Amino acid sequence: LPYEELVLLPGSQSSNYEVYSEILSETIVAMLSETEKYYDAVLIDATPGIDKINKKLFEDADLVVVNLSQNIGVIDLFFRSIPEELLGKKVFYLFGSYLSDSSFNIKNLRIRYPELKMKNTGVVPMNVGFMDAISVGRLLNYFEEIFPLQYLKYFVHFYNHFLKHNKSQHLHKHQLYSDYIL
Repeated sequence: LPYEELVLLPGSQSSNYEVYSEILSETIVAMLSETEKYYDAVLIDATPGIDKINKKLFEDADLVVVNLSQNIGVIDLFFRSIPEELLGKKVFYLFGSYLSDSSFNIKNLRIRYPELKMKNTGVVPMNVGFMDAISVGRLLNYFEEIFPLQYLKYFVHFYNHFLKHNKSQHLHKHQLYSDYIL
């Protein structure tokens, strides 16, 4: 594989998704098994919902990350109709663009939904400057502006620590990152 740290495999922009889906659903397990020989962790950004490919991904995943917003209608719908593919799986619920002042903050969500525990939920706070930097492709400039150069080394240290920590846990299957937005 060309890079030792990170390999990105793009999805399809094929106009014939049915053919792409059929071929990929037949080969995805073998592709991931081969990839796991070279990497300690494999993260997959899956399409929303459950299709033939996602069913295979869910079956083999060690961890499924479900991305949700603080939209109570979306959360209610998700928990009323949890896909059977998630039953019995290790699931982490991640709330993006999180606003702590919302009535539906993480504390209140954990009270309302017993599935949400301290160990299986997290938030990514809303940050307008970060969002704008991503939108215009200036993320590095954003970090350079808010952090003095000498502090950027801590991000590198954190990243290296993360890799070392995950290698020590012997992650042998792929981890699944799913944009599950209803």
